Amino acid sequence: MNPSMVRPLAVAVLVLGMLVQLPALAETPSRIAAGAVHEGPVQARNGAVEVGDDARVDGDISARNGSVRIGQRVSAGDIQTRNGSVTTGADGRLGSVESRNGSINIGPGSTVADLETRNGGIRLGRDSAVSGTVETRNGRIDVAESVAIGGDVQARN
Repeated sequence: MNPSMVRPLAVAVLVLGMLVQLPALAETPSRIAAGAVHEGPVQARNGAVEVGDDARVDGDISARNGSVRIGQRVSAGDIQTRNGSVTTGADGRLGSVESRNGSINIGPGSTVADLETRNGGIRLGRDSAVSGTVETRNGRIDVAESVAIGGDVQARN
């Protein structure tokens, strides 16, 4: 192949690859309105995910380089962030919540499967429940009154 054609060909391949990804990004909103039902995952890269009060997400929520904010009385699958925090409102029903380089704050009366963070703290609101483990590495765990935890609680460093 002619060396002068390598650069234009590489640029064309890059642009084509970006165009192929656009529909997937457009179909996965990073904001779910209050009271809405969303089927499938919610993903964000370099931005936050917000889920309004009384919404239902039939899938997992993930954010990279952004936080996740969940309203009150929200039900959703697993939540995962990298370089961002997770904050939930009261009375939520969630799967496992994991954050790397961010804190996790669970609202009062909420139920979650497991909590795990690395380089961040965990705060459990009053009357919340965790059916599995609560674990932080390089962080602190704060537990309010009347919190039920079904598994181990571990804080390293």
